[in-house]
Order: sequence, then structure tokens, then C-alpha cells
Amino acid sequence: LPLGTPTLQATRTGNWTRPDNIFGTENVLELVTTCVTAPDLRGPRTDHVPIHLTLKLSSMKTKEAPRRNWRDTDWEKFNKRLSTLLSPIPPQPLASNEEFQNLAKHVTKAITTTMEELVPHTKPCPHSKHWWTKSLTTKCKQLRCLTHE
Repeated sequence: LPLGTPTLQATRTGNWTRPDNIFGTENVLELVTTCVTAPDLRGPRTDHVPIHLTLKLSSMKTKEAPRRNWRDTDWEKFNKRLSTLLSPIPPQPLASNEEFQNLAKHVTKAITTTMEELVPHTKPCPHSKHWWTKSLTTKCKQLRCLTHE
């Protein structure tokens, strides 16, 4: 604020003053675009005038990694496809660490392939309801139909 701008009115005398309130450093001064009093925003029975401060700040946007939407997965198709990919692997006792690692690699590949084919990606939104499911949408539609009858 410019020097001498009143921001405080004494309750007893009604005189205007400006207390020396410093809230930042010289580095912050570069970021200030506007700093003005806002007397029209002063609340009832308050002694301070609000100060409207605008800062020029920038934020880096983060790129969110795509995630899978497991709720929209057709589990019958998923299980059927996974069974098809796992069927060539015969069940057998594992005699060595090498056999175990080989089996783990094949099972992981089958799961990953099935997931890439049948689990859709989600489109993240900051306002989305992460707990919402398609069955809740169906129930809401049914409720609306019943209330309009």
C-alpha cells in the first residue's frame, strides 16, 4: 500500500491510522500486481479495512499418469480372456527357482495383456466422484423414474 494509507479505525475516537504490518520479504514485492484497500468489503463493527492483494504466481501443471478404470471393466470378458491366455500353461509342481520365475513371467504377461485389452483408461477430473459406479447411476435413474410416476 502507498505510505500513509489508513487501514485501521480506532473504535473509541474514530481516528484512522495505519499500523506497520509487514507480512513478506523483498522477494515477494516482485510478485505483487495490485495492493489496495477495499473499504466496501469492511464488515459491520470491525475496525480494520480489508486489503485486496493480487499476486502474480505461476504453477507448474503436472501430467497425471493414465490410470485404469477397474469399475468399468466387464469382468466376465476379463475372466474369459485371462483363462484363454493361462490355459496353455499346464499346472505342475515347480522344482526350481528358474521354473518359478518363468511361470511368474508368463502369468504376469497374461494378466498384463488382458488388462491392456479389456480395462479402459479413466479420464481423471478434479471434480469426479471416485466412489461412483455404474450401478449407482442405474439406481439413480430408477429412483427418478419412480418419483415421476
